[in-house]
Formats: sequence, structure tokens, C-alpha cells
Amino acid sequence: GPHQTSSRVQEMQTKEAFLNDLATYQELAQRIATGKEKLQTLLSSYRAEGKRIVGYGAPAKATTLCYGYGIDGSTLEYIVDDSIIKQGRYMPGTHIPIKPSSALYDDKPEVCLILAWNFADSIVKNHEQFVKNGGIFISPVPEPRIIA
Repeated sequence: GPHQTSSRVQEMQTKEAFLNDLATYQELAQRIATGKEKLQTLLSSYRAEGKRIVGYGAPAKATTLCYGYGIDGSTLEYIVDDSIIKQGRYMPGTHIPIKPSSALYDDKPEVCLILAWNFADSIVKNHEQFVKNGGIFISPVPEPRIIA
């Protein structure tokens, strides 16, 4: 184009050179496969104990995670979300029903997978009573783990 190229362009190209390497994507695929296996194992152990599992949050990235990790209505009974626009609807593709967060207290599931993991801290803080009632919150990324 008519504009002079900034030295920052070259700096960014150098920093992002790994994106042109097949190994970068192979490593990513391996991390995803490992995360999927760990999460499925964790959730399966709770199901084997007879515990009911629900999700928290229905952002677009949750749909991607559900597809990639094989999470559907056989894994999650329903998803709770604070947005009234999403309540009464279904998660795309998986058709998991979306309910208000009050379902955590009315229905009393034992395990809640946080699908809006970037808000995990505030979700746990806002729902301390769920934990006090014996509920467990799990974050699926960056690695599946019990957070409360």
C-alpha cells in the first residue's frame, strides 16, 4: 500500500512465526485431547457416584467446548445462565435446556461445570451458598479442576 510499513509489523511477524509451524497445531490438538479426557474422566466419576451435573453459563465459547469435548444432554442435565434472554432456550447443537441460576438452589444438583470460565471467580463468589450446600464447581480450562 501507499503507507510505510512500521517496524512493529516485523516484530509481530517474528513473534507470531510459531503460527506457521505445524507442530504448534499438533501440540494444541494434544492439549485439547488431554483436557477432554481429563474432564470426561472427572465428570464420569461423579456420574458413577450418582451425582447430578449441570453447567453454568451459555456463551458461544461454551458451545465450542461442548462440541470439542463431547458434552451433551447425557453429560449435563441443564445449563444455568443469568441472562433472561437465554433462559428457556437451548444450547445450540446439544439442545441442553438453559434455566435461571436459581435452579442451583431449587433443583439442588451436586456438580456444576462452569462453561463461562472467564467469570469463574465471580460465579463462585456469587454462589457461595451452592458450595455451602455441598455443591462442587468445576472449571474445564485451562485444565479441568475443582475450584470450589
